[in-house]
Amino acid sequence: MKYSFDCYFERAMRFTPNDDGVYAVYGTFLYKKGDVTGAVKEFQRALEIKDDNAPANYNLGLIYLQKKQYDEALKYAKKAYALDYPVPGLKNALVAAGKWDNP
Repeated sequence: MKYSFDCYFERAMRFTPNDDGVYAVYGTFLYKKGDVTGAVKEFQRALEIKDDNAPANYNLGLIYLQKKQYDEALKYAKKAYALDYPVPGLKNALVAAGKWDNP
């Protein structure tokens, strides 16, 4: 490859700075690379642009769940499910941890 993945993402962010999807995908890439702090930053940037990005809310919730920051995980899970995100894993994990509350 001529350029690194990070370089391609940086170029995409410069080319379309208001595209929440670029930041969400970059967040996923960083998370899978083991850069949890960077992933949180990129998911939050995606949500600053478009707060109804269901996958970004869901994935940010998963990260906070992993960090045992249950209040934050619940906040993002509720947002993702309110946006009809179809994957039940985050909710199931919060239920198992005794942190899910039904309104």
